Amino acid sequence: MRVFLSWSGDRSRAIADALHHWLPTIIQSVETWMSEHDIDKGTRNIPAISRNLEQTHFGIICLTPENLNAAWLLFEAGALSKSQGDARVWTLLYELEYADVEGPLSQFQHTKAKENDVRKLMQAINRASVGASVTDQQLQVSFDRGWPELEEKLRNIPITAEVSAPKRSDRELIEESLTILRKI
Repeated sequence: MRVFLSWSGDRSRAIADALHHWLPTIIQSVETWMSEHDIDKGTRNIPAISRNLEQTHFGIICLTPENLNAAWLLFEAGALSKSQGDARVWTLLYELEYADVEGPLSQFQHTKAKENDVRKLMQAINRASVGASVTDQQLQVSFDRGWPELEEKLRNIPITAEVSAPKRSDRELIEESLTILRKI
């Protein structure tokens, strides 16, 4: 099972990089794909990224306060979710709350970069890797052994000078909730 790691900006790249190395140690059947590591020097980025987006149905979007509206992340999330039945798009929130995420990314079930939530994400990825998943007990043991390493990498992500997206106002949140309720 291949998991596409989507990032934009320095901190998001650091999170994706940590996942790129960590995730296959937790679920051995998972192969991660990250442009930073998997596109050879001299290769054109866009065709390589597009080809990999076509070939995978699973992706983690690494969200930080400074990249919430990054066009490239939105493009990759859309490309990953192209097949509604098979696709899984997981958003990983770093220093964000659920309410900070606007549409179209707000439609996905979010994961905070905290132990219990990341554990649930690993369980979801494991369930999605049909035929190659590990047992619940194996996943539990691997996660418990591996979490301190990922937690340390996340804790050491530097504070950025990048511009953060402004916090959403209460009015914006209420309007979005009303729009969703009306659609239902």
